Amino acid sequence: RSGDLAYIALWSDWLPSIARTQLHYLSPRADIIERVVDRHVATLADRILPADADRAIPGIRCRPEGSERVGMGNCPTREEVARLTASFQEVLATDPGYDLREIERYSNAYVCYSAAFQSEALGYRAAIDPSPLFLTIGELTLAIFEDKNSEGYHRRIVVVPRSYVEHQAHLERHLDLVRGAFRSANEVGTPGMIWLSRFRAHAFAPKHFTRHLGSAWRYKINAFRRRMRTLLTERQAPGEVIDIWMSQWKLGNCPWMHGSAFQIRELEDLVSHHVEPILEEDGWKPVPSLLHPSSFERHAR
Repeated sequence: RSGDLAYIALWSDWLPSIARTQLHYLSPRADIIERVVDRHVATLADRILPADADRAIPGIRCRPEGSERVGMGNCPTREEVARLTASFQEVLATDPGYDLREIERYSNAYVCYSAAFQSEALGYRAAIDPSPLFLTIGELTLAIFEDKNSEGYHRRIVVVPRSYVEHQAHLERHLDLVRGAFRSANEVGTPGMIWLSRFRAHAFAPKHFTRHLGSAWRYKINAFRRRMRTLLTERQAPGEVIDIWMSQWKLGNCPWMHGSAFQIRELEDLVSHHVEPILEEDGWKPVPSLLHPSSFERHAR
């Protein structure tokens, strides 16, 4: 029912080219894959075997010895992400005051939290400039961006979870304050995220996230995209809709092409039924920045 080739690829060790991209962002629990395959094999047996045949189907096993998960590694657990979000939120709840070094540390922590939140909420790749265009239509907020070098073919339109819509408003206010205080921020451009180093502004990049957390976090920022893809698969969200959300469709199957039967409502359902509950479980929530105009009055550069 999921329409996801990843199940068959992980179970059978058959790796068709069209499943390789999905598997790069997948590290599901082996017992979930086993149950899904067991169920479908039993269904096929009911249709294929004669009525008097022995229906005892041996349980499918796909996990390596001693392993709970299959597929790619480097997928953070719920406990790891929950600890990270709680740690970030504790730091961001402390007013940095007026010391420029504390302001710089606070701002960088805020941008790192925002980039990680965005990566999981939108399935964003580790792009150099994680700054999509946001568009509101009625009660629906869309993010339009291209985080893959594919000459526009994989440009994505993603329904933005409500929690991230609220956080994005806080982030924009934070970045406006930083741009107003640091003349060097004008070189970064709008709406780019800003990393501060030695009191100068630079365009935020994935390496800054790794540098900021150091040994406290063993994953790259791309791991949040892998985690979301993994959980969507484990919860058996429609595979073709996951592919659209992740921008992993195949040549000729672009959902925005003429003749496509895809409807944006399918993405909205994926976000409301699956993405938003996962974000809540992982501890992501909108966090207002504690920086304010007076924070920079002595330090405009």
